[in-house]
Amino acid sequence: MQVKHMSKLHILPCLDSEQMASSRRQELSIPRDVAAALGQSAVEAARKGIYITRAGQEVVWRDVVQAACSAKLSIDPDAILPSSE
Repeated sequence: MQVKHMSKLHILPCLDSEQMASSRRQELSIPRDVAAALGQSAVEAARKGIYITRAGQEVVWRDVVQAACSAKLSIDPDAILPSSE
C-alpha cells in the first residue's frame, strides 16, 4: 500500500467497491419524513446548544461550540499556508 505524505496529512488509498457503495445506499435509504425530522432535530440542537441522548441524558455543548466558533480563522483562498516544518 502506497501512502502519500503531505506535511501532517496522510492520504491513504481509497477503499471503495460496488458492494460498499450499495451498502451505504441501503443505510441511507430512509423515508423522507424521517430524514426531515433528523435534520430538524440537528438544527434545534445547534440553536439551543443542548440535546438529549437516547438514554435521556442532557448534553450541553453550547459553550464548546461557541469556543470553537470564536477560535475559527478565515483563510483567504489565495493565502500561502504556514509550514510546520
